[in-house]
Amino acid sequence: MQAGKNKVAVPSTAHADHLIQAKLGANKDLQEGINQNNEVFNFLSSVCNKYGIGFWKPGAGIIHQVVLENYAFPGGMMIGTDSHTVNAGGLGMVAIGVGGADAVDVMAGMPWELKFPILIGIKLIAIKILAIIKRFKKFSIYKYTFLTLSNFCCLGDIKFKWIIF
Repeated sequence: MQAGKNKVAVPSTAHADHLIQAKLGANKDLQEGINQNNEVFNFLSSVCNKYGIGFWKPGAGIIHQVVLENYAFPGGMMIGTDSHTVNAGGLGMVAIGVGGADAVDVMAGMPWELKFPILIGIKLIAIKILAIIKRFKKFSIYKYTFLTLSNFCCLGDIKFKWIIF
């Protein structure tokens, strides 16, 4: 809006799933969420329409899966603003969750940059994934090869402890 652009510079979508609370069942909860947040959904829909942004309406599905089925592909790059984004890493994308301001910069066509140390090491500690894997002190990615694609994508959604050497 304030960037003076008529359309977003890169393919972009907005997802409206966090305003639906699970209480009474899918149909009732969806209708209740729409009733309570109709003004928000209408605003998001109109802004998306004006600036050429795709809009996933309430009830479109669990967005982790929507991202995986509709946007993820090996070798691609995706910038997003929450945990839905990194789920695409399970299909070989560089899928990074960033702050809202960084995402807006990308949508306006500005380059996205990341300060990168000379060497990074990753240490995974005590992770539990869908009750399939028992707790490990240290392990490597090869130990996940028995997981299904959906389970493997969950790896991108784990909060890692980063250790810089």
